[in-house]
Amino acid sequence: MTREALKLILKYGFGVSIDTKSDLILRDLDILKEIALKNSVIIKVSITTFDDTLAKKLEPKVISSSRRFALVKELNLNGIYTGILMHPILPFLTDSEENVTNIIEMGKEALTKFIYTKMGMTLRTNQRDYYYAALDQLYPGLKEDYMAVYGKRFVCNTLHYRHLMELFLNKCSEYHILTDMDAIIADYKVVVPRNEQISLF
Repeated sequence: MTREALKLILKYGFGVSIDTKSDLILRDLDILKEIALKNSVIIKVSITTFDDTLAKKLEPKVISSSRRFALVKELNLNGIYTGILMHPILPFLTDSEENVTNIIEMGKEALTKFIYTKMGMTLRTNQRDYYYAALDQLYPGLKEDYMAVYGKRFVCNTLHYRHLMELFLNKCSEYHILTDMDAIIADYKVVVPRNEQISLF
Protein backbone atom coordinates (compact mmCIF):
# COMPACT_ATOMS: atom_id res chain seq x y z
CA MET A 1 0.00 0.00 0.00
CA THR A 2 2.84 2.39 0.81
CA ARG A 3 4.52 1.79 -2.53
CA GLU A 4 1.26 2.35 -4.41
CA ALA A 5 0.69 5.57 -2.44
CA LEU A 6 4.19 6.75 -3.33
CA LYS A 7 3.47 6.04 -7.00
CA LEU A 8 0.45 8.36 -6.80
CA ILE A 9 2.53 11.02 -5.05
CA LEU A 10 5.08 10.77 -7.85
CA LYS A 11 2.41 10.83 -10.56
CA TYR A 12 0.84 14.03 -9.29
CA GLY A 13 4.07 15.81 -8.40
CA PHE A 14 3.67 16.03 -4.63
CA GLY A 15 6.46 15.97 -2.06
CA VAL A 16 6.44 13.51 0.82
CA SER A 17 7.34 13.30 4.50
CA ILE A 18 7.68 9.87 6.11
CA ASP A 19 8.29 8.85 9.73
CA THR A 20 9.56 5.29 10.10
CA LYS A 21 11.35 2.75 12.26
CA SER A 22 11.82 0.26 9.42
CA ASP A 23 14.42 -0.22 6.71
CA LEU A 24 11.66 -1.67 4.55
CA ILE A 25 11.53 1.86 3.17
CA LEU A 26 14.63 0.99 1.13
CA ARG A 27 12.36 -1.16 -1.03
CA ASP A 28 10.84 2.10 -2.28
CA LEU A 29 14.11 3.99 -2.69
CA ASP A 30 13.71 4.10 -6.45
CA ILE A 31 10.38 5.95 -6.21
CA LEU A 32 11.63 8.26 -3.44
CA LYS A 33 14.55 9.29 -5.66
CA GLU A 34 12.16 10.04 -8.52
CA ILE A 35 9.91 12.11 -6.24
CA ALA A 36 12.98 14.00 -4.99
CA LEU A 37 13.77 15.09 -8.54
CA LYS A 38 10.47 16.98 -8.70
CA ASN A 39 9.62 17.95 -5.14
CA SER A 40 10.77 17.80 -1.52
CA VAL A 41 11.31 14.52 0.33
CA ILE A 42 12.10 14.17 4.02
CA ILE A 43 12.49 10.92 5.96
CA LYS A 44 12.48 10.94 9.77
CA VAL A 45 13.86 7.77 11.36
CA SER A 46 12.87 7.22 14.99
CA ILE A 47 15.84 6.31 17.21
CA THR A 48 15.45 6.66 20.97
CA THR A 49 18.46 4.71 22.18
CA PHE A 50 21.86 3.85 20.73
CA ASP A 51 21.87 0.55 22.67
CA ASP A 52 20.61 -2.38 20.59
CA THR A 53 19.95 -4.49 23.68
CA LEU A 54 17.81 -1.81 25.29
CA ALA A 55 16.07 -1.06 21.98
CA LYS A 56 15.13 -4.73 21.62
CA LYS A 57 13.67 -4.67 25.10
CA LEU A 58 11.69 -1.47 24.58
CA GLU A 59 10.68 -2.09 20.94
CA PRO A 60 10.76 -5.87 20.39
CA LYS A 61 9.02 -5.73 17.01
CA VAL A 62 11.26 -3.06 15.49
CA ILE A 63 14.65 -3.34 13.80
CA SER A 64 17.74 -2.62 15.92
CA SER A 65 19.04 0.89 16.48
CA SER A 66 22.22 0.04 14.58
CA ARG A 67 20.16 -0.93 11.54
CA ARG A 68 18.23 2.33 11.85
CA PHE A 69 21.47 4.33 11.90
CA ALA A 70 22.55 2.37 8.80
CA LEU A 71 19.21 3.28 7.20
CA VAL A 72 19.78 6.99 7.85
CA LYS A 73 23.18 6.75 6.18
CA GLU A 74 21.94 4.75 3.19
CA LEU A 75 19.14 7.20 2.48
CA ASN A 76 21.42 10.23 2.78
CA LEU A 77 24.02 8.63 0.52
CA ASN A 78 21.27 8.23 -2.05
CA GLY A 79 20.36 11.91 -1.89
CA ILE A 80 17.25 11.53 0.26
CA TYR A 81 17.04 14.17 2.99
CA THR A 82 17.00 12.08 6.17
CA GLY A 83 17.34 12.71 9.89
CA ILE A 84 16.55 11.32 13.30
CA LEU A 85 13.56 11.69 15.61
CA MET A 86 15.02 11.25 19.09
CA HIS A 87 11.58 11.01 20.63
CA PRO A 88 10.24 9.86 22.98
CA ILE A 89 12.99 10.05 25.55
CA LEU A 90 11.85 7.85 28.44
CA PRO A 91 12.52 9.19 31.95
CA PHE A 92 14.68 6.82 34.02
CA LEU A 93 15.43 4.68 30.94
CA THR A 94 16.86 6.62 28.01
CA ASP A 95 17.42 10.08 29.54
CA SER A 96 21.14 9.75 30.19
CA GLU A 97 24.08 11.79 28.95
CA GLU A 98 25.54 8.60 27.50
CA ASN A 99 22.46 7.86 25.43
CA VAL A 100 21.98 11.40 24.13
CA THR A 101 25.66 11.82 23.29
CA ASN A 102 25.92 8.46 21.53
CA ILE A 103 22.83 9.08 19.41
CA ILE A 104 24.36 12.37 18.26
CA GLU A 105 27.77 10.80 17.61
CA MET A 106 26.27 7.86 15.70
CA GLY A 107 23.92 10.23 13.89
CA LYS A 108 26.90 12.25 12.72
CA GLU A 109 28.53 9.07 11.39
CA ALA A 110 25.25 8.28 9.63
CA LEU A 111 25.34 11.70 7.90
CA THR A 112 22.08 12.74 9.55
CA LYS A 113 20.75 16.11 8.45
CA PHE A 114 18.95 16.73 11.72
CA ILE A 115 18.03 15.33 15.12
CA TYR A 116 14.75 16.45 16.63
CA THR A 117 13.70 15.85 20.23
CA LYS A 118 11.43 17.17 22.94
CA MET A 119 13.49 15.43 25.64
CA GLY A 120 10.57 13.66 27.22
CA MET A 121 7.41 11.73 26.51
CA THR A 122 3.63 12.05 26.65
CA LEU A 123 1.21 9.80 28.52
CA ARG A 124 -2.46 9.99 27.66
CA THR A 125 -4.78 7.92 29.85
CA ASN A 126 -4.79 4.82 27.66
CA GLN A 127 -1.09 5.19 26.91
CA ARG A 128 -0.34 5.43 30.62
CA ASP A 129 -2.19 2.22 31.42
CA TYR A 130 -0.37 0.34 28.66
CA TYR A 131 3.03 1.82 29.53
CA TYR A 132 2.72 1.14 33.25
CA ALA A 133 1.69 -2.46 32.58
CA ALA A 134 4.79 -2.86 30.39
CA LEU A 135 6.99 -1.30 33.08
CA ASP A 136 5.63 -3.77 35.65
CA GLN A 137 6.86 -6.60 33.43
CA LEU A 138 10.18 -5.15 32.30
CA TYR A 139 11.20 -2.97 35.24
CA PRO A 140 9.24 -3.87 38.39
CA GLY A 141 8.97 -0.89 40.73
CA LEU A 142 9.71 1.75 38.12
CA LYS A 143 6.03 2.54 37.65
CA GLU A 144 5.94 3.87 41.19
CA ASP A 145 8.74 6.33 40.35
CA TYR A 146 6.72 7.62 37.41
CA MET A 147 3.60 7.97 39.52
CA ALA A 148 5.49 9.84 42.25
CA VAL A 149 7.12 12.30 39.84
CA TYR A 150 4.51 12.80 37.12
CA GLY A 151 1.17 11.80 38.64
CA LYS A 152 -1.39 12.07 35.84
CA ARG A 153 0.51 14.64 33.78
CA PHE A 154 0.20 14.43 30.00
CA VAL A 155 3.70 15.81 29.31
CA CYS A 156 6.48 13.95 31.12
CA ASN A 157 9.78 15.70 30.47
CA THR A 158 12.94 14.15 31.82
CA LEU A 159 14.01 15.38 35.26
CA HIS A 160 17.32 16.38 33.64
CA TYR A 161 15.60 18.38 30.90
CA ARG A 162 17.65 21.59 31.05
CA HIS A 163 21.00 19.85 31.35
CA LEU A 164 20.31 17.29 28.62
CA MET A 165 18.80 19.86 26.25
CA GLU A 166 21.83 22.11 26.65
CA LEU A 167 24.13 19.15 26.02
CA PHE A 168 22.06 18.14 23.01
CA LEU A 169 21.95 21.58 21.43
CA ASN A 170 25.66 22.27 21.98
CA LYS A 171 26.76 18.92 20.56
CA CYS A 172 24.49 19.16 17.53
CA SER A 173 25.67 22.72 16.89
CA GLU A 174 29.28 21.51 17.02
CA TYR A 175 28.50 18.95 14.31
CA HIS A 176 26.27 21.31 12.27
CA ILE A 177 23.26 19.06 12.82
CA LEU A 178 19.93 20.90 12.69
CA THR A 179 17.64 20.66 15.73
CA ASP A 180 14.89 23.26 15.20
CA MET A 181 11.87 22.04 13.23
CA ASP A 182 11.36 25.33 11.40
CA ALA A 183 15.00 25.25 10.30
CA ILE A 184 14.69 21.60 9.28
CA ILE A 185 11.64 22.32 7.14
CA ALA A 186 13.29 25.33 5.52
CA ASP A 187 16.41 23.27 4.79
CA TYR A 188 14.80 20.21 3.23
CA LYS A 189 12.43 22.25 1.12
CA VAL A 190 15.29 23.92 -0.74
CA VAL A 191 17.18 20.73 -1.52
CA VAL A 192 15.52 20.45 -4.93
CA PRO A 193 14.51 23.26 -7.30
CA ARG A 194 10.93 24.31 -6.71
CA ASN A 195 8.55 24.60 -9.64
CA GLU A 196 7.70 28.24 -10.07
CA GLN A 197 4.07 29.25 -10.17
CA ILE A 198 2.93 29.91 -13.73
CA SER A 199 2.41 33.60 -14.31
CA LEU A 200 -1.03 34.71 -15.44
CA PHE A 201 0.65 37.03 -17.96
